[in-house]
Amino acid sequence: MNYRALTGFFLRFSLGAIFLYFGIQAILDPNTAMSYIPAYAEAIFANSTFILIWGIVEVLVGIALIVGVYVKYTSLIAAALLVPIIISVGLNEVAYRDVVILLAAVHLAFEPAYLWSVKGQ
Repeated sequence: MNYRALTGFFLRFSLGAIFLYFGIQAILDPNTAMSYIPAYAEAIFANSTFILIWGIVEVLVGIALIVGVYVKYTSLIAAALLVPIIISVGLNEVAYRDVVILLAAVHLAFEPAYLWSVKGQ
């Protein structure tokens, strides 16, 4: 058994599940998603249409990671989605968690996990 491929699959699946969960949460309850936005960023990001579009993108990224469609590029998109969140939240426990998720996405982009994927590259 190739354990490296298996752990890569679990990383890809978990990252996809995280994006899928938060995307669905943003779509179903945009008010809660907007409550996570800091006061200084509300003028830019506290818009239900923006939150809805963000949620849809997160759901698509989550599904693509779980299914394994263009893993390298999808992982880079996932990492890019986390950058504005980390910047807007500031240094706190949420940002530290998001930095770890961002690093997992970057790792997956450079070491893509193609085990049980639909479209490898």
